[in-house]
Amino acid sequence: MKGISNYRRGGPDDPLAQEIARQKGLSEIPFYRKDRRQNKIFDPQEPMQRWMAYTPDRDGPVNTEQPEGHDAAHLTTLIKQKGLELGGSDVGFAELTPIMINVGFEFEQHYIISVIVAEDYAKVLEGALAVEIEAFEVYVECARISTQLAAFIRELGFSAIADHNGRR
Repeated sequence: MKGISNYRRGGPDDPLAQEIARQKGLSEIPFYRKDRRQNKIFDPQEPMQRWMAYTPDRDGPVNTEQPEGHDAAHLTTLIKQKGLELGGSDVGFAELTPIMINVGFEFEQHYIISVIVAEDYAKVLEGALAVEIEAFEVYVECARISTQLAAFIRELGFSAIADHNGRR
């Protein structure tokens, strides 16, 4: 199935972010400045490196021996349990549609598994920097869980790709 959605990457090279900076009279986007005061406390590159470290394992070989006697309902239960065991706050399933896939990408899979990881509300009450740190940590957790869950599904004998932002 081929993707039909346009993807906006975000970041300092994002045309929309650059246009907003121009409209505000800014020569650069403050969040992406290397000398931000917050960078002395929190360097966003560190969690990004941990996040991207999962990229090589997002896909892999599929076990050729599928388990016998496992119907779709039982497999769904096994996968959900594993996702929760790995640290997900909730796990859901849906049929994959072309609008869920970015232009230029294609998947042979017909279903998606969404894993939710809750942010620590008490941490985010500490202010904007705490929100930023917590969000980055949750993204790293999502990458870890989705990568490990995809490996689990492949071991069960089914194709699975962890499609987190560290995909390429």
